Amino acid sequence: MNIKKLTCSVAFLVFGFFIICVLASNSLNRERLAAAQRASSEIANTINVMEGYYRSELHNLIDNKNCDAVIQSGNDFVFMMPMLAGINIVENNEINCSTIFGNRQIQYKNPITLNNEDSIQLIYSGYTPSNSRIRLGDQASLLLAIKIDADKFALFTLYKKAFQRILGQSPYYSLILNLPNASLKNEGVVANYASLNHQKLSEPFYSISYYSTLPQLIRFAVDQYSASALLWCIIAALAIYIGFNNAHLRIPVRRIKRAIKRNEFVPFLQPVFDNDRKVVGAEVLVRWISPVKGVVPPLYFIKEAEDSGLIGEITSSLVDQCIDKLKNTSLPDNRRFKLAFNVCPIQFESERLFDDCNKLAGELSNSNIDLTFEITERQEFASNDLYTESIERLKKRNVSIALDDFGTGHCSLKYLHQVDIDILKIDRSYVDTIDSNSHTKILENIIDLAFRLDVPLVAEGIETEAQFQYLKIRGVDYYQGFMLGRPVPIEEFIELYLQPTKVGSMSSEPSISSPQMKLSEPCL
Repeated sequence: MNIKKLTCSVAFLVFGFFIICVLASNSLNRERLAAAQRASSEIANTINVMEGYYRSELHNLIDNKNCDAVIQSGNDFVFMMPMLAGINIVENNEINCSTIFGNRQIQYKNPITLNNEDSIQLIYSGYTPSNSRIRLGDQASLLLAIKIDADKFALFTLYKKAFQRILGQSPYYSLILNLPNASLKNEGVVANYASLNHQKLSEPFYSISYYSTLPQLIRFAVDQYSASALLWCIIAALAIYIGFNNAHLRIPVRRIKRAIKRNEFVPFLQPVFDNDRKVVGAEVLVRWISPVKGVVPPLYFIKEAEDSGLIGEITSSLVDQCIDKLKNTSLPDNRRFKLAFNVCPIQFESERLFDDCNKLAGELSNSNIDLTFEITERQEFASNDLYTESIERLKKRNVSIALDDFGTGHCSLKYLHQVDIDILKIDRSYVDTIDSNSHTKILENIIDLAFRLDVPLVAEGIETEAQFQYLKIRGVDYYQGFMLGRPVPIEEFIELYLQPTKVGSMSSEPSISSPQMKLSEPCL
């Protein structure tokens, strides 16, 4: 794996985790906001209840200067409010009526100062009302101060822990209650946080900040998005695996050009048999013999070769090698031998194909080899005129025309309709249906069509005896497949199936139908 591929892989993974972190951050922000809103609503309701009690009942009792009535009413109200510790009436810095101290006069040494526009204020107090030197720690309280007149207040003493409970505790975020003189977290009182750059909800008497630290965000992402992260890792791994394999399959054009110059493309021949299992021809299959990677099947380079137009140069190389090896060979008894090259539509746009055809005709003129070109359907002809004109030019050179992998690619029926086709090749995907007994009607329709058109059939991909017998009974003419004969180097093919001949000793009788050999079929 080179550095570029590794960098792309890491970037792909990082991008995925970045997206997950963004989703986690947004989700956590919504969760924090909801928690802050719940806390703010509960605190606001508490303040509203106490303010409502003061204005509807306590204020009148204070105006009547009836301390006993204030204490009795206040105790009843404190009993109903679990977070309320007591109610004190402070005048001129002196507590003169209290649900805690009764109607004793006690010096209040922590004076309350309200802004002119404020009549209510929520503040923090860490001391006893009567002694500014004694800290109460966890017993410290919050005070809701309601101004009665210039020097007179009603102080509602609230438990600090009650507010800490409202703020709650989460492993993913923190809430802070900001008061005019302090800030309160679940863990306790801290320095004033209101000025920090935290998100917050502001109310008339307080604000609530909410935030998450980086460790809290990471923990939330792990806890809430671990399944998504795992899924992303799986997707990323698959994508990287598929990408690298596709990169391996898609060999760069420059490497194909270099391989052509080094003559690394060689012909492998797969025999074609008749009903008696006698060899009647061969299909040429291109193989790339790389000094580095060994044998490279066509699947890895054919598409690039076709798209770039280099397929014509590869064909020419195979033609030269076949001429060199086959010009002095023949089948036993000097029977006609049917040799086929597979060509794609883009090759008809160049004169190279016709030059190769002329070369084959000239060099093999004294042999008993008949030539066929199989038209592959991975691409479509640029125009109908090009198709018909090209086929007519080949037929004038006594080249038979076959449709390869009939019914699987572009416009099979159109090609069949526009010119006289000499051979149809049944694709292996239809032959495979014989063993599974599925969709054999399509196969039978192709066979019936060939009979009606009086066009010979070649069945590809024969793997089992059952397939061979099925097709033989239905009148298929020729067969090829691994069961009958695998593709082999041209030298080995000559040794297995052909024999040397003397120049001029072969019959020149032409053949009217011949199974063929294929240049760029991605057979493995």
